[in-house]
Amino acid sequence: MTSTAVSAPRPTVPHWRSVLAVVAHPDDESFGLGAVLDALARSGSSVSVLCFTHGEASTVRGVSGDLATVRAAELQAAAAVLGVASAQLRDHPDGSLDAVQRQTLVEDVSQVATAAGACGLVVFDPNGITGHPDHVAATTAALEAADTLGLPVLGWTLPHAVADQLNEEYNAGFIGREAEPGDLLLPVDRVRQRAASAEHSSQAVPTSVLWRRLELLGDLEHLRWLRGAPDAAPCTPPGPASYQVGRTAQPEPAAEGATRRIEHRGDDQFAIAIRDDVLTIDRPEQTGGQNVGSTPAERFVAPLPHRLSGHPDHPRLRTRPR
Repeated sequence: MTSTAVSAPRPTVPHWRSVLAVVAHPDDESFGLGAVLDALARSGSSVSVLCFTHGEASTVRGVSGDLATVRAAELQAAAAVLGVASAQLRDHPDGSLDAVQRQTLVEDVSQVATAAGACGLVVFDPNGITGHPDHVAATTAALEAADTLGLPVLGWTLPHAVADQLNEEYNAGFIGREAEPGDLLLPVDRVRQRAASAEHSSQAVPTSVLWRRLELLGDLEHLRWLRGAPDAAPCTPPGPASYQVGRTAQPEPAAEGATRRIEHRGDDQFAIAIRDDVLTIDRPEQTGGQNVGSTPAERFVAPLPHRLSGHPDHPRLRTRPR
């Protein structure tokens, strides 16, 4: 049986205007995805990070202060080093992410991806790289959200040879993958990844397996498409001339080729995405909403004066006899 070779290294990452990385713990964005996010930022993408937990269950000791607070600050510092535009942190339980209702995590991803105008997602491989249940839960939620939004997803993987070497040297539980057609070999510069990883001082101890993994990987990262693959356009639309509500997509004629997506965020709150524009509809707090967007009536009335101003024969707009 002959082995299957991966595609040749590519000098660039997907040409996405905006991309969202979904991870489980502070430091996953640097230890795991750091070089990839750096490459995306350098290529001109606006990079956002959604981290589900504060990493408060870490076994590393010697940290002064509340670990959850410390690690939240480390995330922000590392994100700045990597050129990340926004790093959002949720407060789901570290070590028990798989016990959180799946739909809650999916909605977290959908909301952040929609608000960021994400053209694609970047995640850990579905095996979690180390098999950690939190990693698996984070990627699973991201994939479900991507299915709803119609977004492509790149998964960060580890070659078998590297995983086996690390497991032998550190008695670790890394999970490698065989290369498959269509996998990407991405040339990377690890300077910023190493600097960002160092910002996680509560975790990046000198004896960490992290440093050995980076050494074994050299200047290449291994990625594979978990959902779709973008074309040459700066942003891959979720589908031709369609809008999506939840998991149900219905055809509708699109104005000037635009794609519209409607996401129900609970109660009377909706996010309407037209191309890269996101409109949020909500109610005031006093009527049961969260006041994070304009009301349907406000959205309807706001454009009217502008539209009517072009019709001087309208009796209410006529200022003098013609």
